Amino acid sequence: MKVLLISLLAYTAGIFSNLGEASPSHQLDDRGNDPKLTSRACADAPYVFATFTADNENDHNEKDMLQIYTSDNGINFELYAKDAWGGVGIEHEIRDPSIIKLDNMYYICYSSGDKDAFGFISSQNLKDWNFVKKVPVNKQGSKRVWAPEWFKDPKDGSINVIVSIETDDDGFAPYILTSTGKAGEFTDAEALKLHNYGNGGGQPHIDMFIVHVASDTATPYHAFMKNEDEKHIEHLTSSSLKGTWEYRQTNDFAGWEHQEGPALTTLPDGKWILWMDNYHGNFGYATSDDLYKWSQKIDMPSHNKQFRHGTVIRQ
Repeated sequence: MKVLLISLLAYTAGIFSNLGEASPSHQLDDRGNDPKLTSRACADAPYVFATFTADNENDHNEKDMLQIYTSDNGINFELYAKDAWGGVGIEHEIRDPSIIKLDNMYYICYSSGDKDAFGFISSQNLKDWNFVKKVPVNKQGSKRVWAPEWFKDPKDGSINVIVSIETDDDGFAPYILTSTGKAGEFTDAEALKLHNYGNGGGQPHIDMFIVHVASDTATPYHAFMKNEDEKHIEHLTSSSLKGTWEYRQTNDFAGWEHQEGPALTTLPDGKWILWMDNYHGNFGYATSDDLYKWSQKIDMPSHNKQFRHGTVIRQ
């Protein structure tokens, strides 16, 4: 499947626009590494990875820290901004950061520890970050709000945040908030329509990451999402952003075992790369030509034990 479009996300002072896509320059070896490139820690590197660290994963009163890494080839990353930001409020949480860039500005939305909102920060240089606001999801009965991810729909240009919400009545499920066009203003959270499958019916799901593939004319929307009961990443498709989403590959279909926090982008040779977190201090990735057939999980070659759930972008 030739990929013509990938998901591009942008936010700036309430004005949204398309992001450019980097062009391939080198061929990668059989492990996805580019022998002609070396990692570099600089702001203009083609790839930027936003992640977080926490000494005690189960202590939500501990201060988490945002870490920024950069790379030339999307595989080998070097630390660029250590402990770049540490959250606000009593919770001090900045987890699951999702990063985008527009007009030399960077924006991150993240899990803030709030039961009814997610956090949002901005930066001009990847090192100095400014708190923007807590974005309310306005979902009655909301208990936890996790893993917000930006998605720009190429069909209508809308800017959306996909977020996992747990409510009093149901376990975690994916919801969508759409920008109203005003700075920091969104529609109320709306549940995405998912078609339950076999033993997956009614199971909670989190960490939904969506991409758009224009060449797939029947179901151009593809998503990868963690089954919270089984702890596996599963593959869904849909003809529209809000669904109905159909499960295409379920359970441990790729043999990656227990993983969470899927995040996708493309490598210089056009292949898809999916990053994943085994939530025990080991970060890895897999590659694919078509989003269906995936390589085995490969440990990140450097710093993998410092990474947690985050997002890699091409700039």
